[in-house]
Amino acid sequence: MEKIVISLLAFSLVISPVALASNPKLSESQRKELTLFSMKAMGLKVSISDVKKALPANEVNELIATGINLNDHLCAKVLEVRPLKMKSRYEVKCTSYRGGTSTKHYIIDALNGVAFVP
Repeated sequence: MEKIVISLLAFSLVISPVALASNPKLSESQRKELTLFSMKAMGLKVSISDVKKALPANEVNELIATGINLNDHLCAKVLEVRPLKMKSRYEVKCTSYRGGTSTKHYIIDALNGVAFVP
């Protein structure tokens, strides 16, 4: 199962067009950490060294939303990601529901695949 998901992520690296980043402030290493977050949230036993390439920010945002939802929270669309001073922790602002206007804020621990409400 892990090889399939990692292969799908690798496949998306090859075919995805590079779009304008909605979080252009995120560094390559931060985008790798956020990719790791979603993989850990999926239950995969991976480490940061398994993430070979940083995805564009728009794709990372989709993975963040998936990881937050897998942590039993609501995130239809990531609106903003801000790195915190604590290593590998990020504050994420999401639209709660598709087409909705209410927002939620979460803290994610990228290295452990955990999202929680501050």
